[in-house]
Amino acid sequence: MVAAVIIALGLWVVIFVPGGIAGGLISKIVSQNRKILSGVVSQVTFIAISLSVILSFTNGPRLFGLQLDSCCVLRVILYSGVLAGFITLASVFLFREYSYEPPFLPRSIFEFILVALLLAPFSEELMYRGVVEGYLLSHASLLISILVPAILFSLMHAIPYSTAPRPVLATVLLGAFLLGVLAGYYRALSNSIIPAYASHSTMNAIGFLQYYMEKRIYLDKQKITFEQQDL
Repeated sequence: MVAAVIIALGLWVVIFVPGGIAGGLISKIVSQNRKILSGVVSQVTFIAISLSVILSFTNGPRLFGLQLDSCCVLRVILYSGVLAGFITLASVFLFREYSYEPPFLPRSIFEFILVALLLAPFSEELMYRGVVEGYLLSHASLLISILVPAILFSLMHAIPYSTAPRPVLATVLLGAFLLGVLAGYYRALSNSIIPAYASHSTMNAIGFLQYYMEKRIYLDKQKITFEQQDL
């Protein structure tokens, strides 16, 4: 089992490191208002290398969850929505408390759909629940197969939130880990990454929308307070 975990970690490194480097290079080249490109490049690189790894294995698409299976999709969307609601409420409270603004939030509907709903959920689920969990499911226990990619997925979020206050970072990492466990369980149950993708997209959608709604309400209250003080 230890050997299987080491190999799975090696597969993750092969995919994650080039994607991170590619995104980092683009980030240094483009202007501040085009930082979204670095995320897009990273995600596309994750997809390209993940697919290369999958195709290098005999029966790779089936082994790594690339098959159509709508098992549990509605159920996982419901559970993911509830989880996203609680995590976002905690995050919004902490963001206000520490005056922290995530630097990579989508600035338009196009960016939101492209990155938060399509590219990021697909590329990351392909890497974590497809390649890493897929390999572990055939070489290790179910618990290890779910926990290892969930931990890696959680730790990945420490990079974009590296400058966040500790309580904010802890909340983000916990939310990512819980998402990883939920997505990992239904990926194992269905032998497909489709439920995991649905879970990830739902978490992103509800998380971002609730964040913006809470922020708008908060700003409106602040505006009313300032206007009353002026009177």
